[in-house]
Amino acid sequence: MKNKLSPFAASIAAGLEEAITHAKGEQVPGIRVTDVPDVKRIRTKLGLSQKQ
Repeated sequence: MKNKLSPFAASIAAGLEEAITHAKGEQVPGIRVTDVPDVKRIRTKLGLSQKQ
């Protein structure tokens, strides 16, 4: 017979499942991944320095 998880343990288990899904590269609802732009490359391309 399978033991029922407490709400706290169920929440942790669900979070671990989401983490595994995300690590596999699959879509997970509610997760937002932001790419950080290469600012140095953009400044160089536009001919700007940090002072500008």
